[in-house]
Amino acid sequence: MSKSIIRGAILGAIIVYVWMFISWMVLPWTTSTLKQFKNEEFVGWVLKTNAKKSGVYVIPHPKTVEEHGEGEEKSPQVFVSIKRKGINYTGPKVYIASFIINLIAAGLVSFLLTQVSERMRYGGKLVFVTIFGLTAGVLCYLPGWNWWGYSMCYTLVGIANSVIGWFLAGIVLARVVKSRYSE
Repeated sequence: MSKSIIRGAILGAIIVYVWMFISWMVLPWTTSTLKQFKNEEFVGWVLKTNAKKSGVYVIPHPKTVEEHGEGEEKSPQVFVSIKRKGINYTGPKVYIASFIINLIAAGLVSFLLTQVSERMRYGGKLVFVTIFGLTAGVLCYLPGWNWWGYSMCYTLVGIANSVIGWFLAGIVLARVVKSRYSE
């Protein structure tokens, strides 16, 4: 692995991580797309009582629809990820995992940048990385909007977060990641 890819992975991961932290923790736009249950304690109890294992649950379940031919009009459509023990948002584990995910993504983007022609200038590389962010956002959020009922606001903010984060990373990656043809 080249120094260019490693440098890009580290710098890109830091930039995207900082952007996502600002977007989720400082700016109100991301959390404002999340709805709150009227009685969280009761809904939490119902979910924990009915979900014996952590995992992703849906209502109506595909087996129910298949067996009984019913579902969409009978009850609300629900797509929920349940972690029975909860998540400690004050501990380091989720933040370290988030950084590692960004490190992997930035490493992949850096690798892709090494494959482009040495004639691609700074602006072209910046557009390349930004389009990666748009592609990632579209692939990550639009299927959830289509299949699971993600709200349009949640979907658009998620895509915008991806585009903005990777645009910001692209500002640096376009400068530091060198084409393998120019090394």
